[in-house]
Amino acid sequence: QADVTAFAAVLTGWRVPLRELAAGAAGAAAPGEPTCRFEANWHQPGPKTVLGRTYAEGPAALDALLHDLAVHPSTARFIATKLARHFVADDPPPALVATLEADFRRTGGDLPSLYRTLLLAPEAWSPQPAKLKTPEEFVISSARLLQLGDRAFTRPPDGGVLQLGQRLQAAPSPAGWPDRAEEWLGPDAVWKRVEWATRVAALQGRQVDARALARASLGPLLQETTQRQLERAADGPQALALLLLAPEFQRR
Repeated sequence: QADVTAFAAVLTGWRVPLRELAAGAAGAAAPGEPTCRFEANWHQPGPKTVLGRTYAEGPAALDALLHDLAVHPSTARFIATKLARHFVADDPPPALVATLEADFRRTGGDLPSLYRTLLLAPEAWSPQPAKLKTPEEFVISSARLLQLGDRAFTRPPDGGVLQLGQRLQAAPSPAGWPDRAEEWLGPDAVWKRVEWATRVAALQGRQVDARALARASLGPLLQETTQRQLERAADGPQALALLLLAPEFQRR
């Protein structure tokens, strides 16, 4: 907590020139114009110590501190873990995390190199999807599956993502939205997915062949149990609801 407080002191004095931005065209800064500036009168005086390192008073402290944070070993480990967790599994393979961490350190935090390493890692290509779709991903992938285009986002404009528990561009904290399945699989959250899928299926189920759509969209990922349930569906809407709620479609 002391480090957080000291970092906040380093940030003091850095201000966004609201008057200049308001006067600019469409409220935006002109090309090449800085979007922030340092004002010494608003800066906390004296040196600041963050993670055991002391930074002198003044604007240079921010760049120096950001550089030190970028090359800190914990940063490499944190970013590697977050990246592997988001794209591979809630509990990513330790070997993959170690590989990504080593790449981050070797390149000095070059993100394109890190992404390339992730794509080339065999652990990233598990034959079975492991990550549960967030509500946003679920709604968008359903719209793509059914080729709804803009129709999916007319009423409501977020396609129902908010009803599923995720407000667009409004994460509950700077850490973002949860990235583990357990955070989206509470009883209420699951029931909301069932309700949403049922409503969509009622509107679209008679216009598509969910059985053929499952084979075309899921391909080899389509499990025999899911295919059997689709064949046993009473009608088109029920078959489509079963497809949208199938484990193969709920995960990515």
